[in-house]
Amino acid sequence: MTELLRATGVRLGLVTNGEHWMLVNAPKGETTGFISWYAQTWLDERITFRAFRSLLSVRRFFGVDEKETLEALLDESMKNPDRFPFLEGRNAGTIWTNEGVESHPLPVDNRTALHLLEALQLLQVKVPGGGPAEARQLSFRSLDIEQIGHVYEGLLDHTAKRTAEPYLGLIGKEDEEPEVPLAELEMMKAKGEADLLGFLKEKTGKTENVLVRLLQNQIDDRLADRFRTACQNDDALWQRVAPFAGLVRMDSFGRPIPEYILVFTANKRRQKRAVLFADFRPAKRR
Repeated sequence: MTELLRATGVRLGLVTNGEHWMLVNAPKGETTGFISWYAQTWLDERITFRAFRSLLSVRRFFGVDEKETLEALLDESMKNPDRFPFLEGRNAGTIWTNEGVESHPLPVDNRTALHLLEALQLLQVKVPGGGPAEARQLSFRSLDIEQIGHVYEGLLDHTAKRTAEPYLGLIGKEDEEPEVPLAELEMMKAKGEADLLGFLKEKTGKTENVLVRLLQNQIDDRLADRFRTACQNDDALWQRVAPFAGLVRMDSFGRPIPEYILVFTANKRRQKRAVLFADFRPAKRR
């Protein structure tokens, strides 16, 4: 897509297969950027759909001031970067395009950021008499003592961990979905099937029969491609992951949860478990 835009002298391009929509920004002499939307989320995430319409409606191209066109907004954003340098994985005052400056941004996608914002605005309240919790709008302008308690309980109940090696997010029982070092899984596998199954049973809460079936699951070519993408096309890493692929959790789009360097987890005593992952090998920007 970038080559096509550059060859035709067009800066912006929109590509879609009907489900996945991607807006590509390829300014001359600068790094190409893109933003993605998935149509299947629009019924549940109406604000995402409204943002999509606002950004790409006909009015945006022909009915707004020059400073509010897509090109102008993108140019302005290239000027909003030293305000939050950590988003680009660099130190304040440095520019990632300069030679010798390393940049390691965490690849957190827009949908994850949306869920984080929703978590700050919606409070899950238990209903008297049992049943599922209800989502209630949270007003920071008029927080009462009970709401403040819920908010701080949720914040204090989370832990951030940074890892220095590949981890896999494994299938498990509710509130027992572990993140396990790949090297530890390989070590247990080398000891023998009994040791591996015993280890996985303790970590996931699954029975041995279920674990055996998951380990024997055949990964088709399409899912294998998704695993390679999660491994950043590192075939050596994918070969290490492949024996455990049937155990790996999938996200809501059916994509494997990749390896991580940054893991936010809630304690097991929580009714609901919130987990955010970022790829353990952040890409360098050139």
